[in-house]
Amino acid sequence: MAIVFILSIISLVSLWGVDWFSSLCLFVYILVCTYFLFSLTVLPFEGALSETGLIDVKQPIVFTGQISARSFYNKWVLFLCVEESESLLFDGDLKHNKPRKWFVVFNDSVKEEEYRLIARLIVNARWA
Repeated sequence: MAIVFILSIISLVSLWGVDWFSSLCLFVYILVCTYFLFSLTVLPFEGALSETGLIDVKQPIVFTGQISARSFYNKWVLFLCVEESESLLFDGDLKHNKPRKWFVVFNDSVKEEEYRLIARLIVNARWA
């Protein structure tokens, strides 16, 4: 992410040139980018999986549900959409009313076996 900001600063300097106004704008841009980079925190992902597609997420938030077909994965990152599977108010027939949470899980934050299991559960959810 820092490389993108550095390359954008270099391209802005080459496009604008250097005068007092562009220097002031670049200084503000550098301050905002620095604040943005230091404010990013990657929360760890921890959860328990079952072969049927149920997942019990413990971190970053506590949530239990079913892996949705809206989820996506590649070799670097998983985008998990988890729909709540149990509800006290209705029996679950209304799919559009189910609360859902999105999680971004990086490949290096889980074990390879868990990553493959989650990927397989995503594929199974698409075909279910």
